[in-house]
Amino acid sequence: MRELRRMRKCLSGVLFIVLFAFLPSMALAAWTIEDVDAPKYFSDIYPRAIALDSSDRPHIAYGGDHLYHAYFDGIQWQYEVADNAGGVGRFVSIAVDLNDKVHISYYDSTNNSLKYATNASGSWVTQVIDSGGNVGYSSLAVDSNNKVHISYTGSNIDLKYATNASGSWVTQTVDSAVNSGYDPSIAIDSNNKAHISYCRTWYQNGYNYDLKYATNASGSWVTQTIDTSTGDGVDETSIAIDLNNKVHISYWNENNYYLKYATNASGSWVIQPVDSVGWYPSIAVDSKNYVYISYQDRHHFTLKYATNASGSWVTQTIDSAWGVGQFTSIALDSNNYVHISYYDESNGDLKYATNASGSWVTQTIDSAGNVGTSTSTALDSSGKVHISYLDSKYDLKYATNASGSWVTQTIDSSGYGAEGEYTSIAVDSNNSVHIGYYGATNYDLKYATNASGSWVTQR
Repeated sequence: MRELRRMRKCLSGVLFIVLFAFLPSMALAAWTIEDVDAPKYFSDIYPRAIALDSSDRPHIAYGGDHLYHAYFDGIQWQYEVADNAGGVGRFVSIAVDLNDKVHISYYDSTNNSLKYATNASGSWVTQVIDSGGNVGYSSLAVDSNNKVHISYTGSNIDLKYATNASGSWVTQTVDSAVNSGYDPSIAIDSNNKAHISYCRTWYQNGYNYDLKYATNASGSWVTQTIDTSTGDGVDETSIAIDLNNKVHISYWNENNYYLKYATNASGSWVIQPVDSVGWYPSIAVDSKNYVYISYQDRHHFTLKYATNASGSWVTQTIDSAWGVGQFTSIALDSNNYVHISYYDESNGDLKYATNASGSWVTQTIDSAGNVGTSTSTALDSSGKVHISYLDSKYDLKYATNASGSWVTQTIDSSGYGAEGEYTSIAVDSNNSVHIGYYGATNYDLKYATNASGSWVTQR
């Protein structure tokens, strides 16, 4: 035992001498820090995070610690790190161009910058588009020449725009008025010109909330205040471009829940009140440039619908049961008939409404417990309906009438914890279904498809 103590003392002395001898060089050397076990972390997955290529194969962008790209190659899922920089990948917007190349705009939270990534050259290339500070809440679109257009909120909450249409990236401040860049949404017309709807908040003898619009269709940027109101918060704007490149915007006033509509289809802007009660609208434009809006009656919590297909606005209460109309999702078929999925809060049911027969018909699709929140609706090539939604345990469920009658299924029930939260559904050219969703049990991005003939879910 004594010998062992002596050996320990001798070894301690030797170690001290060795460390002392190397202290100068250690002081000069920089520390190297490496991740030994670092699982992926991602958050703030947007509905714009999924896109299909020309082979109907899904591509998903997501991130938080890094920017990731997941895609199905026809056999299995492939995973890539599109940007290995730290703290990037939140608030993504993804698009696939005509050559099946991927384009992603996203937020760099480490540097408060807007970034862009693409694999158009064959490998991933990333660029900082704007490093002006606290920028990156973006919306991305690709035009017919595979050029990229991004609208985003600037550091002063101004409206900014970036494009590589000239061959190199050019960024512009479209609207520099303070607080004029809230929630921009971009659309590209048939001439590859950009159209952006957005909101401005300002104070002068009380708070003012404006609906604004910007376009470069004339060759230079022109901004307009479409609707201004004191004390009425403009919210939930949605923009659509028709076949004549005219603009249609639905929105509502936050204070009085008035549903409104703005368009320049006549050549100048016309603002129309649609309904004195209405919030959370969803807009669609058909092949004849008629407009369809589904929304909820805020005072009576009923599902309502409005269209100008007759030449003037007609509103209808589609379902008058108390508490219906939340989480609406609207789709138009090839005959311009309307299909709406929605949640019946009073009974905890998934419901569906359509006017395909010539008059409105409503149905309860799923009443097994509290089901029907977070609906997402798509139609296949035969006009059949496909709906993804949640049940009371936040499991992912799916309903379709493809067989001629409604069939519902639980797709993912892998534990209580929002396994079906934030769902987004798409139907490919083979009428196979693809659903992207968030799994809160393990905080991961998940995907479900029946392309193989049976449902397969993957992380």
